[in-house]
Amino acid sequence: MTEYWREHSKEGSVNEMMLDTAAEELTKEEVPEILSYLPDWTGKTVLELGAGIGRFTAELAKTAEKVLAVDFMEDFIEINKTTNSCYSNIDYIVTDVTKLEIPEESVDLIFSNWLFMYLEDMEAQELMKKQLSWLKPGGHIFMRESCKHQSGDKNRGANPTQYRDPELYEAFYSSIALPCDEENFYGYDLVFSKSVDTYIKDFVEMLDLKEGQRVLDVGGGIGGSAFYMAKTFGAKVTIVDLSSNMIQIGMERAQEVGCGPDQVVFERTDATKRDYPPASFR
Repeated sequence: MTEYWREHSKEGSVNEMMLDTAAEELTKEEVPEILSYLPDWTGKTVLELGAGIGRFTAELAKTAEKVLAVDFMEDFIEINKTTNSCYSNIDYIVTDVTKLEIPEESVDLIFSNWLFMYLEDMEAQELMKKQLSWLKPGGHIFMRESCKHQSGDKNRGANPTQYRDPELYEAFYSSIALPCDEENFYGYDLVFSKSVDTYIKDFVEMLDLKEGQRVLDVGGGIGGSAFYMAKTFGAKVTIVDLSSNMIQIGMERAQEVGCGPDQVVFERTDATKRDYPPASFR
């Protein structure tokens, strides 16, 4: 993996980090969107795994008490240090994340962006187990991965990336439990899982939606694509999802972005068992 990143990061640029020639424009929308999904990290200790050149490090450091920025590429960490030298609350660690050792229950939030897809299955599961031990009670983990296929248009050549289904990551996490005493265990609860809206927009614009058309968004989660269709094209969107957590978060976000029930409707149900009248949607 070291050789792979040496090949694809000779300049240490954003385009190289995202493996996309449109990275400069994408990152303007992507970074604030990704950060909007995190729990409040103000005054907290944040562990950033795969910190790279610091695309998210500075944003985390603005309000965190401390950020532990970890990456196995020393050149990346040096760029990160230089770029974010104005922050005194960042500790930089050069190591492979699979070999990282920090005290148990020492961090509030663990953040990673495009990390687990570069690990083998066993490495990913072992790291997830370590993460659980590192978190303080009530802490959170945020992970973002490319699933099913690559994102970014850069030619990879030999590509060691694991484009897993999101359900496999969920299975990894749900299988992990650690003992808290002789009889009880603790583990992970899934809060939400969704696609990144920044990448959905290009697809939605291909639908050629018209004002007032009705759209059924199956597995719409917390509503990112639905809000975009409603506000940009005037579509009326029904979101169907099985997760009560995602539906609840989506309803809260709908209020925040100004999408009323006349624009976006949430239904917690199994779409395969839901009958709609013929020609209900475009």
